Amino acid sequence: MPDVLSPLIRLATAIHAQRGVYALLVGSGVSRAAEIPTGWDIQKDLVRKAAAAMNSDEELARTNPQEWWSQYGGGSEFGYSSVLAALTDSSAARQGLLEPYFFPSADDGHKRPTAAHHAIAQLVKQGYIRVVLTTNFDNLLEQAFQSEGVAVQTVNRAEQIPTSKPLAQAAATIIKINGDWTDLQFRNTEAELEAYPQEWEELLRQVFAEYGLLISGWSADWDRRLVQLLESTPRRYGLYWDQRSSKGQVAQNLLERLGGHVVEAPDADVLFGELAASVAAIAQLAEPPLTTAVAVQRLKQVIADPTRSPELTDLIEGRTETVADYVATMREDPSPVEYADLLKQTVQETIPLLPLLINGVRLDTTGQHNHLWTSTVQTLLDVRGVALYEHLESLQHLPALLALRVMCIAALDRNRNDVFVGLLTEPRWRAPHQDTTPRPSACALHMNTVLSDHEINKIIHGKSKFPVSAYLADTLRELFNQNRVRSPRYETLCEDVEYRTGFIQYLKNPDHSHNIGEFVGTALQRASQRSQAQWRFNDELGRRPGEDAWNTLLDNGELGEELDAYDLRLKEIAQRAQHPSGWWHDSSLLR
Repeated sequence: MPDVLSPLIRLATAIHAQRGVYALLVGSGVSRAAEIPTGWDIQKDLVRKAAAAMNSDEELARTNPQEWWSQYGGGSEFGYSSVLAALTDSSAARQGLLEPYFFPSADDGHKRPTAAHHAIAQLVKQGYIRVVLTTNFDNLLEQAFQSEGVAVQTVNRAEQIPTSKPLAQAAATIIKINGDWTDLQFRNTEAELEAYPQEWEELLRQVFAEYGLLISGWSADWDRRLVQLLESTPRRYGLYWDQRSSKGQVAQNLLERLGGHVVEAPDADVLFGELAASVAAIAQLAEPPLTTAVAVQRLKQVIADPTRSPELTDLIEGRTETVADYVATMREDPSPVEYADLLKQTVQETIPLLPLLINGVRLDTTGQHNHLWTSTVQTLLDVRGVALYEHLESLQHLPALLALRVMCIAALDRNRNDVFVGLLTEPRWRAPHQDTTPRPSACALHMNTVLSDHEINKIIHGKSKFPVSAYLADTLRELFNQNRVRSPRYETLCEDVEYRTGFIQYLKNPDHSHNIGEFVGTALQRASQRSQAQWRFNDELGRRPGEDAWNTLLDNGELGEELDAYDLRLKEIAQRAQHPSGWWHDSSLLR
C-alpha cells in the first residue's frame, strides 16, 4: 500500500505524539547558509597560510595541502592541531587565528544563526526535541538557543560525560561529536574520525538506541566511526534523513539497512521551518479550546515579545472568526418577536472575545499591534449581510459595536487618543447594494442604529431616557469590573467614549445624527447644560494643545471651532431630551 502521508508529516506527527523521543543529527549543511566553513576547509586554508608565511610551494599547498604538509610540516602528522601549532605559539593566538572563520566581522552579515537554527531552537524550547548531535564545530546552535531563552548543556569532549546530566533528566543537550572550535581539539582528519573514546561511543550508542533520529546536513562520507555506530546499534524508533545530504552511496546504504525515510526539502532552512510549522499545526489541533481566562494569560505572555507576534495575531483572529461565524448564522431572518432572545445570544457569543481586546489594547503600549485592533473591527463589520427585517439586519453589527466600545474604553483608560481615533476612523463599511462612500466605523456602528431604541427600552423597562446608552453600559459593566475598571471610573469612561465618538461622527457628517447617550443626561443637571464629558475633553485638550490624533480629523479650520459647534448641537439636544417619554420621540434629532 503506497504511503498517503509524506515522510515530513509522518515525522511531525511522531515528534508531536512522542515529545522528547526524537533527536537530531546535524552536519555542515545546516550551517552552510551562514557561510561557516567545514573543518576540512579551515584546515586547507591554514595550510595555505603556512605556505605563504614560509614562502614555500604555495601552488602545492593550494592543490594538495596534505602532500605539502608531508614535505614541509616538520614530520608532524597532517592534522588540525598540528597545523595550528605550526602557525601559533599560544592558546590565545590560536583563538585569534580561528575566530574569523566562526564569528562575523562588523560588515559581515553571515556567520549568524540561520532560520534552521532558530527553528531547531523553537522545537527544543517547546520540549519536542531534547538531544541534538552535531558534527559541526561552530556555536550557531548555542547562539540560537540562547536567543530563544533555552537552557542547554553542551558536551564537547568525552571527559565531560561523567559530570553531565543524564540525557533523560536534562532539558536540552547538544553533543558536539567532533568537538568545538574553542577547544582547539576537533576531530577532522580521516585518522581522527576512525575512532572515538569509549565514553563517547557509549553515549552515541545510547542516543541511537533510545531516540528516533532526523539527520540533516550530514553526508556520512567522512565520519566513518559514526557511521559504524549508527549502523550497528539496534534502533527503537524511526530514522529520517533529508534528501539533499543523503544522496551519497554511504547514506543510501544506511537508509536501506536501517529502513530509513527520505524527507524532501531543498535546504535545512526549509526543512526545519516546515517541520516546526507542521508540529505547531498538529499541536493547535490537539489543544482543547482555550478558556477566556487562559486565553488572556496567553495574550499577556506573547504581546510583550515581538518574536511572538504571529501567536498574538492567531489568538485574536481565531476568536474574531468564531464570532464572525456566528454572525453569519443570524441571516436566517427570525421574526421580530425574537429580538430579545437574539440580542442576548449575540452578546453571549461575543463576550469571550472582549477581554482579549481590552487587555490587548491596554498592554500594547507602543502601538505595534494597532492594525490588529482595527482589523478586528473591520472583520466584524464586513460579515454583516442582508436580512428580511431591518433592525435584525442591524443587529448583525452588535459584535462589531461591542468590540469597538470595549477597545475605545481601554484606549481612553490608557490615554491613547491615537488608538481611539484610529479605531473610529480606519475601519470602513458600505451598506450592501448602496452606491455610497464607505462610512468610518464611528458612523457605520452608530449605537442608535445598530440597536433598536424601542426594543431595548422594552428590555430595560423604560429605566432611562437613553436606553441604548444605558444598555451598553450595563452589559459591559461586569466585564470591566473583572478587568479592574470599576465605578465611578467605568461610568466616566463610558460617557467620554460616547461624547468623543459623537464628535467624530459630527466631524465626518455634521448633517446626520451623532451619539445621544447618558453623557447628555448629565448635562440636564447643570445650569450650563454642558456635560462633564464635555468639560473633561476641553480640559484635556487645554493641557495638551495640538493633539495630533484629533487634528488629523480636520480638513480645515481649528479644532476649537469645530468643538464649539458640536457643543452647541449638544446643548440643543440636551434641551429637547427633557421630553417626558424620551429623546427618541423627537424625530428632528435623528435627521
